[in-house]
Amino acid sequence: MRKDEIKRYVLEYLVDEGVLPSTVLETAITVPTDNTFELKRLEIEMNKEIRLKEMEREREREERERKEREMQMQKEKEEREMQMQKEKEEREMQKEREEREERERREVEATRVRGHKRLRP
Repeated sequence: MRKDEIKRYVLEYLVDEGVLPSTVLETAITVPTDNTFELKRLEIEMNKEIRLKEMEREREREERERKEREMQMQKEKEEREMQMQKEKEEREMQKEREEREERERREVEATRVRGHKRLRP
């Protein structure tokens, strides 16, 4: 394989993978291989495109991670709220139970007191 065939193959691969825009491929193929200045410029442009793609992927990854963290925090918040609501309901039920037991105790005692008064006359 000649140098320009290898270059074309590599550039086509990078374009197919979405790393480089197709305009880079068109520009690179028309440039003669002996023009080292132009080749260097193309190499710099390719590296720039690659870095931009990597930065874009990194931003997307960070955004995904941020959304996942937010979802996890929201889920934890909802779980805490549910737990607090459950505890509140349990406290209310306990309070109602204690009030009912106190009422029953007073009724029993009142009945006992009335029973004693009847026996005394």
